[in-house]
Amino acid sequence: MIYGSDLNLLHRLRSTVITKSLNLSNLPPTHFKTLELIYDLHNEGFSNLDISICLKLMGYKTKRTKRDFTQKDIWLVLKKYKERKDRKNQIQRIKLVEMVYLEDWV
Repeated sequence: MIYGSDLNLLHRLRSTVITKSLNLSNLPPTHFKTLELIYDLHNEGFSNLDISICLKLMGYKTKRTKRDFTQKDIWLVLKKYKERKDRKNQIQRIKLVEMVYLEDWV
């Protein structure tokens, strides 16, 4: 058997992984419905304050703290929702390169 300095080993492997990042299908249906409502109201020209008042009148609460939505909550939801939609359309390519080369078998 050959051990240590008697073996000069280098291996080469190329691989490309193509993946879509986070998408909207991972969200619970109720959360997705709330996001769509907020986004639709935003696209209709409602301000963040108007949206928060509308959600309060409809009985919607924030997911984690179960309190009424504020202007800042609406702004943050819209920001994250737009980023999530953008990521859904992007394809990421990750190249993995590993090299192994066999040389000088003694």
